[in-house]
Amino acid sequence: LTSVNSQAEARILNYIKQENRPFNVQNIADMMAQFGIKKTQIQKSLDSLVESGKVTCKEFGKTKIYMPPQAEAEVLPKEVEPV
Repeated sequence: LTSVNSQAEARILNYIKQENRPFNVQNIADMMAQFGIKKTQIQKSLDSLVESGKVTCKEFGKTKIYMPPQAEAEVLPKEVEPV
């Protein structure tokens, strides 16, 4: 069971980092359904990823929003305006 959990976590983390935008649980569940990962498993994986610091969670009332930590994000150089 642990390898199933870690596979689900890895897949979810990869998806969140790749998309680099906020998600709620349902957004992720919709995407992960094609891999047979259930919503309860996704919630457990997200809780674990948040606890380990790999994913950031913000709560808005009863809604939790998950996103990749932005500290890791590449800072793009500012555009240089023509003279």
